[in-house]
Amino acid sequence: MPRSMTGFGRAQGVLAGRQISCEIRAVNSRNLDAKIRLPGSLQVLEGKLSDQVRSRLHRGRIDVTLDEQVIAGEGKPLSIDTGLAEHYLREFVDLANSLHLKVDPDKLFGLVVGQRDVVKLPRFEVSEAVAAQVTEIVARALDDLDRVRTVEGEHLAADLRQRLETIASHLGAIREAKPETVQGLRERIQKRLDELRMDLKLDEARLVQEIVYWTDRADITEEIVRLESHLAKARGLLDGKEPCGRKLDFLIQEMYREFNTIGSKAQNTSVAHLVVEMKSEIERIREQVQNLE
Repeated sequence: MPRSMTGFGRAQGVLAGRQISCEIRAVNSRNLDAKIRLPGSLQVLEGKLSDQVRSRLHRGRIDVTLDEQVIAGEGKPLSIDTGLAEHYLREFVDLANSLHLKVDPDKLFGLVVGQRDVVKLPRFEVSEAVAAQVTEIVARALDDLDRVRTVEGEHLAADLRQRLETIASHLGAIREAKPETVQGLRERIQKRLDELRMDLKLDEARLVQEIVYWTDRADITEEIVRLESHLAKARGLLDGKEPCGRKLDFLIQEMYREFNTIGSKAQNTSVAHLVVEMKSEIERIREQVQNLE
């Protein structure tokens, strides 16, 4: 089932006296671009988690953020760097005085303790058991993301199927108009040649060859057959289980090229109008396909 590239997933769990939360945000991108943000205590898992994410996702810009919070009453106490806190306090007070500003003590305290390395979470060794628990939390966040992207992908696939059926219907109308198109070209060539006969002596066999040549050039049978094949392939991709965004994007480009050829070959007003409509429909499909993984 096609999946959208856009979505959000979240999961959390408790391990080693702290709560680990994982949030994953995904948006459209031509390729897979995954970024992992980890707290210092889990940095050693960056490569492992990156491989885990890349094994599940194929396209999109992916932001994975893990956060940790010590649970009250659990684990070792926090580590506070008093000297660093005093340094920040002096600097902030001096700055406020130089600017003639009054500083609220509570806000000043919050500003100081919020500085990097003033308050440190207790570090713990990332054992194999801890690593397994963290990857399990990330796996659940990926499952949550997958559910969201699958639902959106189903909506996109339904819209694309409807648009493909519209193209198939108009392609049928173009096929029906094909004999009329070729006959019209024959008649125009014959009329022009009849006019030339008044002044020139023309070889009849050569005239027949020219008519065959130009009517063959106007024949759009091959383009129609290829378009029908592309439509069948696109339907199959939408019904499959594998990511199909890239392949659909390529097929849509090929379909646009075939309609361009039909438009240049078929000197028929009704066919020309259908080609314009179909090229507009293909552009809309192209926009939707950019949202699929």
